[in-house]
Amino acid sequence: MSYVVPSFLAVAIGVLAVVRSRSFTSDVDAPPLEDCNRLMGVLGVLIVAWWLVPGGLFVAGGALAALSVVSPAGRQDWSWAWKGRVSFVAFVVASMMLGGLLPVVAPTQVEGFGSPLGIDNPGGWPRSSEDVHVVVTGDEALDVAIVAVRTMHVPWQGGASGMAGGALLIADLSGQAKRELERTVLLLDDAGGPRLDEGLIALQEVDSGGTHTFRLDGDRTELAARRWTVYSELGGFGARPVAEVVVVAAPTNTGVLELLTIVRPSGHPDAVSDPFAEGLVETWWSARNAKV
Repeated sequence: MSYVVPSFLAVAIGVLAVVRSRSFTSDVDAPPLEDCNRLMGVLGVLIVAWWLVPGGLFVAGGALAALSVVSPAGRQDWSWAWKGRVSFVAFVVASMMLGGLLPVVAPTQVEGFGSPLGIDNPGGWPRSSEDVHVVVTGDEALDVAIVAVRTMHVPWQGGASGMAGGALLIADLSGQAKRELERTVLLLDDAGGPRLDEGLIALQEVDSGGTHTFRLDGDRTELAARRWTVYSELGGFGARPVAEVVVVAAPTNTGVLELLTIVRPSGHPDAVSDPFAEGLVETWWSARNAKV
């Protein structure tokens, strides 16, 4: 399923190759033939970028679009072949959109987190699948965490390099990250955490450099990781910190990313000594490696 985007682009190259071969045996002007060559080259670049370039189609497509606008020859090409160019761009975008709507692999089943809650998977684009758990980590009242394991398509990129950090950045820019985090944070209320009102919570990111080195299975492993502090207005005393959020992301296979979201109430016994919830991350990581 994850190869649908480069497959569509490869098919487009084949179609253009057929058109190009017929141009040699028909009375067709040179410009259409030259345009076929250019578009085939662009598709080839996009396929390579999908595999190798962090940011994949977004980065390569943006760079090629900027080049076609800055270059006088590129602007001239758009002036006489704009319909074909618009159709070409629409095809690439449609391929990426379709790739993001196909079913995605199930998230890692982590026995140490217990049975998942019966919560509907989040909709939207790209398609994702999520298991949400309530994990009790000790005997004290605040020894509880909401842990969500989620897989999602990354249709704009197939290679692992930079996939996690890029996907988190795009989710941030689109507002998707904030919506998903708020949805998960509110579950803390049902798990015995602080009383939270959807309209009265705010997320403030804690600067963590975008990555963190974890001690996983005896090795030091750097993963894309981010932290937030959740503020809420409680009892009319103004905004106060009520929870801490950690999100860790790692590619699971070609074009698919898995995210671990951990929400712990402020005052959790391990919030200060273990701000990245490394114990829970290691439990998830071990389960990931066990299924490979």
